[in-house]
Amino acid sequence: VGMFLLAILGILAAIALPAYKDYRLRAHASAAIAQAQAQQPAVTAFLAAHERCPENGDEGFGEADDYADTHLSSIVFGEFEGSDYCGLEATISAPDMDDLDGSVIWLEYDADAGTWECTSDVADSRLPVFCQG
Repeated sequence: VGMFLLAILGILAAIALPAYKDYRLRAHASAAIAQAQAQQPAVTAFLAAHERCPENGDEGFGEADDYADTHLSSIVFGEFEGSDYCGLEATISAPDMDDLDGSVIWLEYDADAGTWECTSDVADSRLPVFCQG
């Protein structure tokens, strides 16, 4: 009976531990995106007022490292290579999660449509649906 119970516990642990790790990665990525999204109103307001993309150091925008917090190590503002949209590039800070640490999230604003697009180099399985693809 003891060996049977030990085997069952081993099987449960083999299933639960990877699922928990994946949950932690998804939760951290979602929190990082939410932290970056908090800067979206400032980007749209600056664009409307100045008719150009904000950059780090502009009025109301600190240096990239000034945005370091629980889930992000930096945010760079501007227009990025290969894109015609204003936006921000947020770098994820997750020192204990090698699959996420240093990964990047791009939030770009399409002023004509009035919408934000989210992309990332994080695996889609670890991102909210609106940021996948």
